[in-house]
Amino acid sequence: MTAFNDLPLELLPGIAQNVVKPKSLASFCLVNKIFCEFTRPFLYHTIAIFPWHHKEKIIRLFRTLSSSPELAKHVRKLEIRDFPKGLDSDHLDGLIDSCLRGITNTVNLRSCTWTRDRSVRRIKLIMPSPPVIWILPAWLKSLVHPLQSLSIVCKSSSAVTDALLEQISGDLSGLDELHLTGCQRVTHEGLTKALHHNKNGIKSLSIESISPLLNLTEFDRQCQEVQLLNRLASLTITVNVLLWNSTWVKDIPSLVSSSPLEYFQLYGTTVIKDQEARLDDFVAALISVHGPHLRRFSLHRLPISLKALDDVCTGFTNLEQLFIVVEQEDLVNTRPTICQSILIGQEFAGNSLSKATRLQAVHINFITTRVEGPDFSYISTKDALHIVNQCGSTVTQIGCANRVWQVVRGVTQVGEDKITIVELEPYDRPEVPDQFRVVQI
Repeated sequence: MTAFNDLPLELLPGIAQNVVKPKSLASFCLVNKIFCEFTRPFLYHTIAIFPWHHKEKIIRLFRTLSSSPELAKHVRKLEIRDFPKGLDSDHLDGLIDSCLRGITNTVNLRSCTWTRDRSVRRIKLIMPSPPVIWILPAWLKSLVHPLQSLSIVCKSSSAVTDALLEQISGDLSGLDELHLTGCQRVTHEGLTKALHHNKNGIKSLSIESISPLLNLTEFDRQCQEVQLLNRLASLTITVNVLLWNSTWVKDIPSLVSSSPLEYFQLYGTTVIKDQEARLDDFVAALISVHGPHLRRFSLHRLPISLKALDDVCTGFTNLEQLFIVVEQEDLVNTRPTICQSILIGQEFAGNSLSKATRLQAVHINFITTRVEGPDFSYISTKDALHIVNQCGSTVTQIGCANRVWQVVRGVTQVGEDKITIVELEPYDRPEVPDQFRVVQI
C-alpha cells in the first residue's frame, strides 16, 4: 500500500499551496526534510502581525529574519499592523536593529504594510503624524521605482490637503491605486491634480470621509474631460446621507460610465431610514452601465430594499461578492426571530440570492429601527446554513454582523446514491475579510 511519504515530489507544492493555516504549514515542515524544503516557501510567503498578537511575536519574527537569510528570502508579503510599545531603550534599539537587518534579508519582498512606515512600491500610512506627511514629497522623489499604490488612513488630518496632492502629483505617474480615508481637507480639486500626471490611468480609487466640499459633479466633469478613469476597476466612495440628493444618484454612475468597473463599495456616513427609493434608482442606473461585468457590490450603512436586492442579483450577471444592509422590518413582522422570517422569506433568500448564479461571498447586516423589542442583529450558524442552501453551489463564504463562516462541501455515499453535504465552519484564513478592515471599521 502506497504511503503518504511515497507521493511524487512534484505534487507537494500543489498540496502545500492549498493549506491555509500557518500552524498546518508548520506541521508539514516537521514531517521530514523533503516536506520542509517544499513547504517552507508557503509558510513564509505572507507574514502578518496584528494588534491582538503578543508583542513577543514580532520580536521573534525579526530575530528569525535577521539571523536566517535563507528563510527571509521566502517572504513576499509583510504586514505589520502593530509595534511593541513601552520597551526600554536597550530593548527598543535591539528590536529596531533586528528589523533593519531582517528587512534587508527579505530580498524578494513585493509588498509591505507597516503602521507609520513605508513599503516597497506600495506606501500605506495609517494614522500618520504631521511630520510623516511633511516628508512624503521628498520620500516619493527618492524612490527608485514608480509608486504603484498610495494609501493614507487618517482619523482626521489637516496635513493631507489638495496642495499636498498637487505637490506629489508628478511622482504619481505610475500609480495604480489611490486610497484616501479621513483626509477631510481633500476635495475634487486635489483628486484631479493627483491623477493628472498618471500615464496609464488609475485602477483603484477609494475616497472615504474626505472633505464635505467634494463636488462630485465637478470631479466627474474634470475626469471625463481628460479620461482619467478609463482604466478604473474598483471604486469605494462615502456618501454623506444627510446631504443625500438626486445629484449623487446621477453623478456616481456618470463618473464610472467609461470605466471597466468590477468592484464597487458605497458607504453612508450614518444610517437613515427611507433612503431605499433613491437607492432603487441608483442601483438601476449602475446596472444599466455595469451590469455585465461588476463582480462586487457592497453597501454599508445604506439599507437596501428587497426590490433593489432582486435587481442586484439579476442585473449584475457576474456578481461574485455581495455585502448589503437590510431593514429588519423588511424581514421581521410577527415572528420571534429574524432567522425564522428568513426561513420563510422566499423573496429574500430563496428567490433573490439564488438568481446570482456566480455568487461566492455574501455578507448581510441588519439594522434595527424599532423602539421596542429585542435586537435581532445576527443569525445562528443553522440559519446561515439555510441561506447557503438557498443559494447556488458557488457560495464559499457567508457572514452576518461580526460573524463569518466558510462553506465546506463534501460528498457522502447513502446506499447507491451520492449526496452532497454542506457545512459551515468558522472563518480561519489568515487574511482579514474586507468588511472588517480598518477602513470599514
